[in-house]
Amino acid sequence: IFTSTITSELGHVDVQNFSFNILCLDCSGTPGGSAFIDSCGNCVGGNTGNVACIGFTPTVGVILSNTHCDSLTDLTINVSQDPNEPDMSTSQFTSTTGSFAISTMGIGDTIGSAAISANGGLINLSATLVVNSTSVNQVIVQSIDLSSGLSLGTFTISNTNPGINILAQSIPDGNNVTSGNTSSVTFDHVFVNPSQGGTLTFTSTITSELGHVDVQNFSFNILCMLPFTPTVGVILSNTHCDSLTDLT
Repeated sequence: IFTSTITSELGHVDVQNFSFNILCLDCSGTPGGSAFIDSCGNCVGGNTGNVACIGFTPTVGVILSNTHCDSLTDLTINVSQDPNEPDMSTSQFTSTTGSFAISTMGIGDTIGSAAISANGGLINLSATLVVNSTSVNQVIVQSIDLSSGLSLGTFTISNTNPGINILAQSIPDGNNVTSGNTSSVTFDHVFVNPSQGGTLTFTSTITSELGHVDVQNFSFNILCMLPFTPTVGVILSNTHCDSLTDLT
């Protein structure tokens, strides 16, 4: 409300009021709306139908098919996210010891498999892991969709001496929040456990598209089997030919 008060030289007073209705636009452009910017920078609430994002807390699991020292094993990595978490951008997995059997890999070899669920379970894909290129200590692996034959992404696996490094880059989908997703990737019989017993630790470092960083550790007790050398003894009570004897 504006009020004008004007006084004449003779003392007359004129008072008039002028009213305006002030409306604020929310982030969706609605006058007086209740939509707001959430912690991920998205316009949510109001008439948008969007739900505010939650914290970046991916669930990660690492599985070895065996923990015997100096033996080939399957290495499985599982990652999942709840709906409305920020999208993942990069995923890195390292180990303190162990290695990939890179020298046994050739271009076109299948070295594993993957199962992916996205968009809250509406999209489900199965893939094989195929060697795309090799060098002395590094291999580029493509994830090939079984139904379409198209590439779903790549992994770069390396021997870092000691340990290994796996790097995966997520494909941008035009937004920075997930509807919920799960993935399971298995490298079949190509990870070599360390040659000595002790603790083998994997570390996952996953970065969101908004810059959040989640770090988790997974430890395994690597055991070395003792060699099979049974002690055997044979005793005869006498050694005379053509005679009965006790055999112990």
